[in-house]
Amino acid sequence: MLGHPDKSMSYPAGKCLLSLLVLAGCGLAAGRDYSPPLLTLRGTIIATTVPTPDSVHLAVFWKRRDPAGTVLGVFQELTVRAEFPVSFRVDLPGPPPEEAMNAGVSTDRGAASFRFSTGTLLVYDDRSGTGRIELAPPTGTTTDRILGAPERLTIYYLEGTPSRELGAQGVHPGFNLWREPKVSEPAPGAAVCAATPAGSIEMLSLDTDIQIALTADPALTRLICAEDPYGAPDGGSPPLPFVRELTCNADGTAYVIKRCQSPVGLCGAAWCSYQCGSRPAGSPVPSGWPCH
Repeated sequence: MLGHPDKSMSYPAGKCLLSLLVLAGCGLAAGRDYSPPLLTLRGTIIATTVPTPDSVHLAVFWKRRDPAGTVLGVFQELTVRAEFPVSFRVDLPGPPPEEAMNAGVSTDRGAASFRFSTGTLLVYDDRSGTGRIELAPPTGTTTDRILGAPERLTIYYLEGTPSRELGAQGVHPGFNLWREPKVSEPAPGAAVCAATPAGSIEMLSLDTDIQIALTADPALTRLICAEDPYGAPDGGSPPLPFVRELTCNADGTAYVIKRCQSPVGLCGAAWCSYQCGSRPAGSPVPSGWPCH
């Protein structure tokens, strides 16, 4: 197990160790060039059975897509001690870096323009010793190991007037924090033969305690892929292996076939499609019906 159970509540100057920029709150004098942060995020790293090094790193990873669809990443780094549970604090001195900003247009507001950036928090092991994470290439091979990230949580920064859709969700200029809904797969007999969000985006207070579990799941590398690993195939590539999964209801009158493309490498394209069918109860079983 991780951590030191007999010292789980003892963190000498722990909050000082976990401050990214602002040190005055830990009893240290602020420098002449000190300016208060524009945003402070707080949370807790939850202990797991994942072996960790003496120190792990916490990064705010901002994303921007260029016209070709390539993900450009900007990282803001924080080193934390490997004692669990451990509280962390990330102080952001201003908006995301300019190179992390995306351009958007609110067509429902007279083509008004706005700018935005999306980010997430990553806990990682800096095995490369560079002090930052590098974007993972299409092969998905990277020296650094991502240990954890908050589940379905996005930091969203907006400049300008949000679209009506964003405004209806509660997005406002400046920093926003939201949690994406879980996605539910179609059940046999469902009206919609597609994966659908199980609810709506949940807007969170900026002082929400952000929980991060450490799993070191290799799939976490997909969060920093240099290209979108979830895009649908373009039709020009050779067919890739896929996994077929059949689900039938209890009386065999409805089914869902789920086909998922197996990615080549952690950053390879991955996508799923669904085929559904149903028949009235008591009707003859059609030829080729998959359920028995």
